[in-house]
Amino acid sequence: MTARLAFKLGKYGTPGSMIGDWLVCAVTRSRFSHVELLAASAAAPPGTRLDGEPYTGVVATMLSATVHDGEVREALRTLEADRWVVVELPHSSQGPLAYVRSRLGVPYGWFDLLSFLLPWRVSWSGSDFCSEVIATAFGLPEPWRVSPGALYDWAMTQDGARIVPDDELRNAW
Repeated sequence: MTARLAFKLGKYGTPGSMIGDWLVCAVTRSRFSHVELLAASAAAPPGTRLDGEPYTGVVATMLSATVHDGEVREALRTLEADRWVVVELPHSSQGPLAYVRSRLGVPYGWFDLLSFLLPWRVSWSGSDFCSEVIATAFGLPEPWRVSPGALYDWAMTQDGARIVPDDELRNAW
């Protein structure tokens, strides 16, 4: 199975999260505020809601470190084409999925985020932020320096990488 990464566009979310998304985008000079490693997708279960409305699209099993959950987690989330850019990589997803799953429950790396602004690593506390845990899973050097936008740029340089078209994104895989 090929690996898929979902990059969140920084213009969506609750008002509070939108400030954080905007800040990440501004500091990293990117349109992406977050990244998830996708394990699988399926049709949304009956009763799924998005922004208070019924949602009948696709949901995906996503793995990442999130501010909202406060840790590295695996969760079923909606995958709307207007909020996410999904990149399919020619890599196998088995190794990266196993690595991120081995980190489940690790605290979110608040102080690690300062590594984007400073020329050295800020924290060695064993915590992770979204792009750091995924960059590590793919073996990128200095993963604490990798922002969601930088991870997207790396992904798009991989031979055979492609953006999953919106109409294809609506189909479960």
